[in-house]
Amino acid sequence: MAKETQTITICIDLGSSLTKVVWSLDNSPDINFLTMEPEIIECEHGHLDTYRSKRINLNSASKDDAWVNLKDNKQSSFAIGFLASALLAEANLKALKYESALYKILAVLGVIAEQTQFRLAINLTILLPWSEWNDQSKLKEQIKKEAKSFLFRGKPINLRVLNCMCIPEGAGITLNRYTGILIQSSRFITTLVFGHRNTSILTFQRGMMIEADTTNLGFFRLIDRIIELTSGLDRKLLNKIVYQLGDPVNSDNPILNQLCMSQIPQNQQREKDEIIVAIRTAQQYYWALISQWLQKQVPKSLSEVVVAGGAGKYLYHRLQEHFSTISTYWGTDWQDLIEASPQFKNLDLHEECRDILAFRLVDAYAAHSYQLKSLHDSQNQKSIPTPV
Repeated sequence: MAKETQTITICIDLGSSLTKVVWSLDNSPDINFLTMEPEIIECEHGHLDTYRSKRINLNSASKDDAWVNLKDNKQSSFAIGFLASALLAEANLKALKYESALYKILAVLGVIAEQTQFRLAINLTILLPWSEWNDQSKLKEQIKKEAKSFLFRGKPINLRVLNCMCIPEGAGITLNRYTGILIQSSRFITTLVFGHRNTSILTFQRGMMIEADTTNLGFFRLIDRIIELTSGLDRKLLNKIVYQLGDPVNSDNPILNQLCMSQIPQNQQREKDEIIVAIRTAQQYYWALISQWLQKQVPKSLSEVVVAGGAGKYLYHRLQEHFSTISTYWGTDWQDLIEASPQFKNLDLHEECRDILAFRLVDAYAAHSYQLKSLHDSQNQKSIPTPV
């Protein structure tokens, strides 16, 4: 018996530190969430089989044991997320997102197809850094072609992509912020997106985007500086702990102990003191870079600044002070909706803090909402009879 076909609307934010997904079935009011680690690695299928056969598997979720094969290349597998990390892959911050995006997107679609057990017709939105937005035509062409027939975890998946839209990171929250508001003023609205790999600015005047720019001043610059000033600290652990410590860092925070490698108490205290100095020095260095960039890029006359991206939350106090005379919008209304959602409450967070993850999901959640509205308006427009 053939599977029932369901239409699904999905937004995928291909973050360099986390792939964030918001999706819903058209016949259901539920908004669902999915996150996957950013790592990806290509390996021979035989090597992947050997690795999987020699490990003890306690019934892992498909998103944590995800790999894909393209229809015309079944010998070469692409492990995604946690599985890629287990195979010692590292997130490549220098690679273009769109080049690895295809495999990450197919993995996401494979996870959802397994979860829903439907044949899926897909309305897809993808968030890309502004600097890679011009590559959207290549990516959309690849997705529409490869999604028709690929292997996910060795099983055939056949999907139909109805619509595929790419928008710049930060556009989701901005589009929803100003939907229905006629912006006649000549003053400017600026959207700032603070990501793990880069920072972007989108500038709007009279409701139209007139300028945009992306810099490589992502959160990883702060982590790089801390690593330069310390010895032997693990990058992944630093990413998590430094973010949780916040800015300014509290020297009495017990999670600092997780960064100490020494087992001798007196050495541990000295090590902790050195780490605190390194973090505070790196914070000053990172903010100096960001503030100089803001001075150069942000228009002098502003009506509002929209802030998105996890590193923006980390810089909250510094940004509020920097824009003390200007209205700032952080999407807290969207964050509240996400945190109140039963599906989000049931989401397996692994090592994420719930409020931080909710903020990081705001752009994708808002973009998904905007897409649903657009599809609904389009369908209603089609149903309006035209005069003969």
